[in-house]
Amino acid sequence: EVVGELASLPRGIIDAYKQRGVTTLFPWQRQCLQVGGVLRSQRSLVYVAPTSGGKSLIAEVLACRTLHLLRKKVLYVVPYVSMVREVGDRLASLFDGLKATAARTKGFQRDGLRVQAFHGRERGAPDAHADVYVCTIEKASAVFNALIAAGTLGSLGLVVADEVHMLGDERGAQLEALSTFYELISAGRPFLELDQWLAALESKLLFSDLQ
Repeated sequence: EVVGELASLPRGIIDAYKQRGVTTLFPWQRQCLQVGGVLRSQRSLVYVAPTSGGKSLIAEVLACRTLHLLRKKVLYVVPYVSMVREVGDRLASLFDGLKATAARTKGFQRDGLRVQAFHGRERGAPDAHADVYVCTIEKASAVFNALIAAGTLGSLGLVVADEVHMLGDERGAQLEALSTFYELISAGRPFLELDQWLAALESKLLFSDLQ
């Protein structure tokens, strides 16, 4: 399966992946994208694979589809400040495949498509008009609050939580609270009984032992 074609991405993005030497999907990656509802942002997905196994590719493809086809915003949450800039640079470079301009402001400006890198060392509030937010776990709540204040939380179509195994460490409670908050607010359900809460957070769980 050619990268991008399964997700109906524009030719510019597919060509950008070809320039990186990425032309096909592994079977487990294709399986992730074929889970019912995932490509339409109607279902959550939790997937596990070894380091350098291709996990980021799935997130990138879903982010590109969310922006290009669904016309929705993307929130990409990472655990470390160093990863904020790394992921922001990578996404901005990928969006060059859309033949965007290289003008640069506080974030990454790409033909009206803005990627804002946001972490603890950044002052000020998130830009409610940005298209992609890349931030640390601690700053993700600030993004939610900015969108709520602007009345545009409904414009958020995808939330990516990288290194989600950190749910088990000291910062895990923040990540869990953020994911729960988004599920409930986006569904318009401020309070749920336990069984309803579990149903609302239902995800398809996939594993890969690819080395």
